[in-house]
Amino acid sequence: MEKEYYIDDGYLIAYPGAGQEWLKRVFTKALELSGIETDNAFIQCEEWWPWEATEKKRVLYLLRDPRDMVVSAYHQKPDRDETLSEFVRSAQGMANTVAHIRAWANCSGKISYEALVSDTAETLAMMFDFYGFEASKDVIRLAVSTSDFRSMSDRHDLSEEDYAYCTEEMKDIAWLFPREQE
Repeated sequence: MEKEYYIDDGYLIAYPGAGQEWLKRVFTKALELSGIETDNAFIQCEEWWPWEATEKKRVLYLLRDPRDMVVSAYHQKPDRDETLSEFVRSAQGMANTVAHIRAWANCSGKISYEALVSDTAETLAMMFDFYGFEASKDVIRLAVSTSDFRSMSDRHDLSEEDYAYCTEEMKDIAWLFPREQE
């Protein structure tokens, strides 16, 4: 008997610069290859705050080191009328990025961009399990091979001063990033 999938009770939440576009591409490909039809709303990475998604039963939050997120978000801006340093310190920069992560820190479902990059297939398999979907290892491997993306760190664009500022701003959520390299 074919399993029916109901996904209107789940969402994937991310903040700009977290890697959500790549994740949407690879996750959508894996769903498609598995024969799972999805409601586009399910795979939209929303910038919601926790109180806006409380009616959803399965909420998965995509984490990324906020220093990388803020640099990525800066580069995605179509009209950059400020320097990276100014953006990092602006209302849309590090403070808001960290505030969003703090708000979701206790969410039951979390995946990290860093884990997605280092083991995309395993992270996708975990996502399928979290949402109650089924996919073979072959399907997951095929989805990964057709959606490969290797951009692990944007923080190299930060000056030492900006890097120190960002690190200070995120000190109370550093536990969410156990593989802190620097």
